[in-house]
Amino acid sequence: MRTNYVTNPSIETAITGWYEVDTNLPAGDPTIERVAGGYIGSYETKWSYTAGTGDTTGTADQYCLYSGAGTAAQDEVWTVSAYIKLGSGTTSGVTVSLRIPYYDASNTYIGIVSGEDISASLTTDYQRFYYTGTLPSTATISQVGAYLHVGSVADGDAWDLRSDCWLLEKTGTLGDYFDGSTTDTETWTYAWTGTEHASTSTATEVEAGFVGMTVTKLLQG
Repeated sequence: MRTNYVTNPSIETAITGWYEVDTNLPAGDPTIERVAGGYIGSYETKWSYTAGTGDTTGTADQYCLYSGAGTAAQDEVWTVSAYIKLGSGTTSGVTVSLRIPYYDASNTYIGIVSGEDISASLTTDYQRFYYTGTLPSTATISQVGAYLHVGSVADGDAWDLRSDCWLLEKTGTLGDYFDGSTTDTETWTYAWTGTEHASTSTATEVEAGFVGMTVTKLLQG
């Protein structure tokens, strides 16, 4: 069985669970909103900002935190992925990366593992990006999250990033995207673990059954 730990991965009904957190951006706050579009379904997140005077090598994060205690531990390998594209205009002067933050059981931030800058690869068409990271040997790790990170923000820089179909799994292998609303197939079934579009989701492989064979006897006359 696979588990997608992002609790609102496709933003279909609300922006619930998604936040923007900024540091060292004194000129203002980035905005995060749910807008029409999306790689799958009808909606996506729009995360945008234009840096002003005072913004120097700042950082900002759009993130979804899975807040269930006991879901992560030291030295585990996790993979985060998302479909990301540019919105109106271009993203200029900044770095963009996927990251996996980790927390203790009380939801206190401990640290983060980071992927490479993907800003040069972004276009106005959706592409899937991913990062596989290993959590450090920190005994207090209990939770993980999914981040879209923007760094090196300075006066005049800007971004308009759209994202959809987030997947966070406890694995070192990138798998196909799914959530609890993914259509079942002959080999996989999908379900939300709680409220639709507000909980983790699972993909369960269907066990192979016995194929009955019918033998037709031909009667000779």
